[in-house]
Amino acid sequence: NSNYEAAYNNLSLVYAKTRKIDKALDTYKNIETTNLYNKEIAYNHATLLTKLGHKKKAKEIAKRFIKKDPTFTKFYNVLALVMENKDNNKELQSLMNVYNKIEDQSEEKILLGFNIGRLLEKQEDYKLSSKYIKKSNRDKFKKITYNVNKHINQFQEMQKLFNKEYIENNIDNGFKDNKSIFVIGMPRSGSSLIEQILASHSEVDGLGE
Repeated sequence: NSNYEAAYNNLSLVYAKTRKIDKALDTYKNIETTNLYNKEIAYNHATLLTKLGHKKKAKEIAKRFIKKDPTFTKFYNVLALVMENKDNNKELQSLMNVYNKIEDQSEEKILLGFNIGRLLEKQEDYKLSSKYIKKSNRDKFKKITYNVNKHINQFQEMQKLFNKEYIENNIDNGFKDNKSIFVIGMPRSGSSLIEQILASHSEVDGLGE
């Protein structure tokens, strides 16, 4: 069905996630001038362009859709990400006004708070910058429902399962292919960075933790 919007959106996201960036951009480009190019697709397109450093185009898309629907707050985060120091205070003030109208503790408001804080930091207004960042941190913390006992129980169950007897019984089993690359490291030691560097090779894909 060539008129099914969600298919274009999902296809573009899959292309981007599997690092087929050119195909993702082509998919967006093919429907950009059609009625299929809705705000969700446009937001994902602008987000990808932001990651690629194509700020001018991303800003153009964000502004266009904010004009159509000022209540779709995701685009304000795109705008905040692509704004530079040279952008006037009027634009920053409009972001602050939107921030004040968004429901407290919503993901959109938390992210926008961080982005506004980043912009204010660039302008060396550290006092106001820290106000937005602290507020977003507090709201983000309230949404986190972490239970350390859940992890402790998980680790205990893993220890019980992978005992000496289990290892001895399964020593010759498993996937024999030597193409797999395991990156092992302590937390915050750079293992994720190593994975990203390796995955930038055309014949390597990162599969996460």
